Amino acid sequence: MSFMSRLIKAIGCLFAAAFAVGAFAEADLPAEPLSLSEALAYAGRSNHLVRQRELDVEAARVNLEYFEAGEDLHLEAPVVRQAVNRAELALEHQRQLHRIEIMQKFFNVLLADLDYAVKNEKMTLAFLRYNRLLEEMEMYDAHAEVDVLALETIYRERFHVRQAAALNQISARRYLGQAFGISDYIPRDLAEPDVSSYVERPIPEFEDFLAEVSEHSFEMADAKMKLQSARDALKAAEKQFAPKLEAVIEGAASEKGTGSRSDPSVGPQSTYPLIAGKTKARALKLGGIEVERAQSELNMINDQHRTRAFELWKKLKLLEVELAAANVRSDFRDQYMDRSRALYELEEKSDLGDAQAELLFAIYEMRRIEFALALAWAEVDIMKGVQAGIN
Repeated sequence: MSFMSRLIKAIGCLFAAAFAVGAFAEADLPAEPLSLSEALAYAGRSNHLVRQRELDVEAARVNLEYFEAGEDLHLEAPVVRQAVNRAELALEHQRQLHRIEIMQKFFNVLLADLDYAVKNEKMTLAFLRYNRLLEEMEMYDAHAEVDVLALETIYRERFHVRQAAALNQISARRYLGQAFGISDYIPRDLAEPDVSSYVERPIPEFEDFLAEVSEHSFEMADAKMKLQSARDALKAAEKQFAPKLEAVIEGAASEKGTGSRSDPSVGPQSTYPLIAGKTKARALKLGGIEVERAQSELNMINDQHRTRAFELWKKLKLLEVELAAANVRSDFRDQYMDRSRALYELEEKSDLGDAQAELLFAIYEMRRIEFALALAWAEVDIMKGVQAGIN
């Protein structure tokens, strides 16, 4: 681990260590340093939205059991079965969305630590320049007070910015803890994730990309299930109004006044639901409308899906270019830092402090773009039906 990496990690650990974990036992919390894969596994234990979708599945299954058991309700069972399928699909989708939420909040903590390192370095430089001028003014009367006040103004402004960055470290950790379902938990030490599998992934041409993300799209799958449900409901309505063929026993009763009984025989008899023809026509027409509505919604979602896929593909392409520029900037700042350090060691004029601040900012920008790429590819994985996350 490089000196800069150790410095950034130390800043995050020391700053967050001042905050208590709360009333939770150490055994109930994930081990630290917390890796992203461990965070994803731990967070899967509890989430309010995931629990709500689980309850939707349970309710749908209870309804299905009721409709499958009832003799007069079995026609509605296919519709209710589709409701179970849709609820299960929504549950899995919510789980995947929660994984992306954890990834984003995990990355936010790491970026908050980097941002604090940048802001702290700039504040420190501003203070040293202000303090040097102040001492020279007080000891040698070498500077005008207005010049000292000018530098103090810069220092105070950067101190405010640094304090805001410090508070962002706290809030980022709190939000990550809340995503775990533990409101009082503040993760302190996070391990740097390896996002190379996302960053180095090649971006296909758009038509190939669209084909990959369309087959398992949640929105498309749900819309198709909704259309099938509407068709099943229409079929159920058609069967409900169809004539029923029943077997009846004829001649089983004794003939009145004779005392003799005729031989019983079994004969067919058609019965019709006691519903007026207008009611039947209305039900079937409404069922047809719902099928057409579901088909129209599927077509609309298909168009929206293509637009969303293109915007995501465009985002990946732009992030790829931005990352290439960030890598060059980081290399430049790294070499510039080496030159500034060499000049400083030779006791020549050097901007070592500024060089270090700019290097920290270059590292921050590179990580920000890498994390943005990882989140974008995680969204692609969900659209492809692949579990998002990093091992």
